[in-house]
Amino acid sequence: MIEIQSRQNAALKHLARLGRERKYRRSTGEMLCEGEKMLGEALRSGAKLKTVLVRDGWDSPLVKEAEEQGASLYSAPDALFKLASEVETPQLRIKELLIMRKN
Repeated sequence: MIEIQSRQNAALKHLARLGRERKYRRSTGEMLCEGEKMLGEALRSGAKLKTVLVRDGWDSPLVKEAEEQGASLYSAPDALFKLASEVETPQLRIKELLIMRKN
């Protein structure tokens, strides 16, 4: 797992842009999903996961499964994680952001 330490990190910028810009999502053919439930559903459906971002210190069998399927794993402290999250006040501290390649 790669630890993101700067707001200038390319993966973090990419995630944030996917969340903000519809045109960018279309040009990359990628979509951004948030949450443990969405991660589980994506894995069960066989979706091609590209990236999973979790908050520092969080681990899950789902994250390990995503990595086994070829996803790049990143972790970030809360302040940086929030830059990529579309949820203003998440109810849970445990969060994931994932990028899926559209078929």
